[in-house]
Amino acid sequence: TVIIEKAGEIIPHVVRVIDSKRQSDAKLVTPPARCPSCGSELVRLQDEVDIRCVNPECPAQLRGKLIWFAGRNQMDIDGLGEKVIDQLLDAQLVATFADLYALDRKRDELLKLERMGEKKADNLLKGIDASRSRGLARVLAGLGIRHVGARAGSVLARQFGDIDALAAADAETLAAVHEIGPVTAESIRKFLNSDAGRHVVQELKDARVDLTEERAAVADDAPFAGKTIVITGSFDHYDRKALSEKLERLGAKVSSSVSKKTSLVI
Repeated sequence: TVIIEKAGEIIPHVVRVIDSKRQSDAKLVTPPARCPSCGSELVRLQDEVDIRCVNPECPAQLRGKLIWFAGRNQMDIDGLGEKVIDQLLDAQLVATFADLYALDRKRDELLKLERMGEKKADNLLKGIDASRSRGLARVLAGLGIRHVGARAGSVLARQFGDIDALAAADAETLAAVHEIGPVTAESIRKFLNSDAGRHVVQELKDARVDLTEERAAVADDAPFAGKTIVITGSFDHYDRKALSEKLERLGAKVSSSVSKKTSLVI
C-alpha cells in the first residue's frame, strides 16, 4: 500500500510506502539479473528506476522495435501487425527495419506463411511501399531512439530538413531547438553518430525511404503564427496526427494539454 500524488500534472509519483499495512506473509521481490529473452546482463542507468537489456541483438527488443516502427503514429504500415511480425521473425525474413523493404523480393516466401494468401501479401507489400514516403518525422519517431517520439521527431525534422543535417548537429545546437532540451539532444546525437545508428540510416537510404522533411518556414502573417493550439477528441475528416501537421504548417504550436499559453482548443 502506497501514497501517491500527481507529478507534473499527471504522472503518478510514489511518495511513500505504508509498511504497517503490508501483509505479514509478503515476500521480497528480487529483480531479475538477466534478460529473459537473450540472457544478457541487465543494467540500471544512473538516476533511472528501469532495469534494461542493452543488447542491440536481443530478439525481444527486435520484435518490440518492429511493432513500434510499423505503428500508426510512426510509419503506419497497413497490414503489419504483431502477428504478422511474429511470423516474419519466426521465418527469419526480417532482422532489421530495412529488411521490411526487401520483402517484395521474397514474395514466394511470404506466401508460405500461415494464412498469408496472395491478396494479404500484396496488401502488406503495398503498405510497406507506401511507408517509404512518410517523411523524416515519422522515421525519427519510429526508430525507437530514447526520448524521441512523434512530437520530438516532428520538431527535429522540420527544423533540420534532412537526416544528414540532423546528424551533423552538435548537442548544443540540438538542445537549443524549441521543445527538445539537453536530454533528448544527447540521445539523438549519440544514436545518429554511433556505428549502429549510421548503419540503420544507411540501410534505410538504400531502401529508398524518404529521410527528408519540409523545413519549418512560417511567415509572420501565417493564420496561426504565434498561437498554441490544443487538439482533443476525434474528427470527421482528419486524424489527430494529420490535423496537427496541417496546423503546424499554418504556423501553430500544437500542444497536448491546456496551459496559460493556449490560444485555442479544437
